[in-house]
Amino acid sequence: VFALTLPPNWLVVAPRAIVTTGENIFSWQARAENEWPGLAHFAEAVRAVSHFIQALPALYDADLNQLYLMGFSQGAAVAFATAIAQPGLFKGIASLVGFTPLQIDEAMAMAVLRGTAVFMAAGLQDERIPLPVAQASAEAVRAMGATLEYREYDTGHKLNIEGMRHLKSWWAER
Repeated sequence: VFALTLPPNWLVVAPRAIVTTGENIFSWQARAENEWPGLAHFAEAVRAVSHFIQALPALYDADLNQLYLMGFSQGAAVAFATAIAQPGLFKGIASLVGFTPLQIDEAMAMAVLRGTAVFMAAGLQDERIPLPVAQASAEAVRAMGATLEYREYDTGHKLNIEGMRHLKSWWAER
């Protein structure tokens, strides 16, 4: 559904998360409720996404100089972890009701997202990513040097219509 917010000529690819947590249910990293994983917890997911990205030119004739990441919830954390692991590779990140991994002090000190456009959407009533976690993540993204557009919406763990409009507008500016 989020692909509908993108410009029509963009290539959209969506890798499946690597951890099976149930029948046809996948996750990027196994996590207990209310556990906020550190950067190292996403190492396997970052390797999988990085491998996937390197295959894009051969599979789709994709231009690796025009890469953006978009992730929902834990997928947003994987997007941030991947961008931290490969500074400068991505032009932007759309984080939809997600969070940044913990233990990113070095990434903040080195401002590894300098020059990276970031859209972050948070739900005021999000039961999975509480607002203080989203707000702290936004501050971490700013500390990493990103150009951040952070927005809060009157919704739970989803992106509402207003958020979809803002996301579409943000993509149109790219």
